[in-house]
Amino acid sequence: MQNKQTREGFRVAELIGKYLKGTISPEEMAELEVWVNETEGSVEFMREVTNAEKLQQEIDSYDQINLDEKWERLVEKALVRERANKKRIAGFTWLNVAAVVIVLLVGGFLLYQPKETGLVNVKNGQAMIDNDVAPGTRKAELILSDGSVVELNGKVKSNLSDDGTSIQNGVSGLKYEASEGNAQVLNTLKIPRGGEFQVTLPDDTKVWLNSGSTLTYPIRFPGKERRVQLSGEAYFEVKALHAGSNKSRVPFVVEVDGAEVQVLGTHFNVQAYPSEKMIKTTLLEGSVKVRNEIADLLIKPGERALLPVAGGRGTIEHADSEAAVAWKNGLFLFSNTSLKEVMEQISRWYDIDVNYNSDFQFPKYFTGEIRRDTPMSKLLEMIEMTGIAKFKLDQRTVTVLPNRK
Repeated sequence: MQNKQTREGFRVAELIGKYLKGTISPEEMAELEVWVNETEGSVEFMREVTNAEKLQQEIDSYDQINLDEKWERLVEKALVRERANKKRIAGFTWLNVAAVVIVLLVGGFLLYQPKETGLVNVKNGQAMIDNDVAPGTRKAELILSDGSVVELNGKVKSNLSDDGTSIQNGVSGLKYEASEGNAQVLNTLKIPRGGEFQVTLPDDTKVWLNSGSTLTYPIRFPGKERRVQLSGEAYFEVKALHAGSNKSRVPFVVEVDGAEVQVLGTHFNVQAYPSEKMIKTTLLEGSVKVRNEIADLLIKPGERALLPVAGGRGTIEHADSEAAVAWKNGLFLFSNTSLKEVMEQISRWYDIDVNYNSDFQFPKYFTGEIRRDTPMSKLLEMIEMTGIAKFKLDQRTVTVLPNRK
């Protein structure tokens, strides 16, 4: 098991790795600054490991060696020093390891996983399954007001129309042009498992839809509010809109399974899959009010509102905003996430079924950053390398097995 120094060394490595890659969040940057201010020798350490020229040289050299052997020697050396109880800077022994870890993280050689050694080499591993499943793609079904269905794949451009409204179907998704009229005409965009898609609504609000999601919306917004219905998960960038002689703001409302999210102009993510017990709303920018018959929650950027689907009072908690919208940016981003939730995301994106062997014991947790265009065999291999489970793939069904060593 890791002791406190071990965990601190790897956490520092993770933070500096994100800092160098430009993916560190404000909260993580604050955590790194605290460590620098409170740890003796940290300034010199940071200066050493963030030297761009030296870092690139190290990355190039690691591409030419056997990382498994190097990693094993490095960890064993640190453990020997640790057992000797040398009185040094807190975490210094493991920071020697962390210096190498930072190179490997930035170079893309490692996947962070807090187990016995903390990290897993994902560059040199061998696939352990016989067949493969391709990752999801851009695809959707557009249901027009007359019930006709248009298949979309994000590759073929076309011009569509519905009740006088022009709809551009391009490589970046659908874009509705603003049109005159008062009739409430609805379109529905359905994203199958294994798909994702983007739509720009007539008010210039942008919506990204994740796998297994459905969005129903009017093709024009003539009234005093803008209202859409969501099932599944979507990221919204809502355009601020003013109307009337007094130019009052027109609210934007997302209906989700007995609750609603009301905004004026903001960026937020809503996750409301039918199979889940909670409606999760994460705010990145602006302000959002989330409510049902009982609860009325106002959240700020960096917070997440949780509302029970079955009704009842919700809660507000600190959010990992980067992880919440990672799917929109082409990533799986897990931070001590339960394996069951990890497999649910994988199931939707790769359009597979997941079964658990009767001997498999929960809970298991996983931390890692993986591109969503990774073939599933490689993705499962990465998770297997952490030692928390093994997988058997048969056609489009994955069975999760205990990892018997």
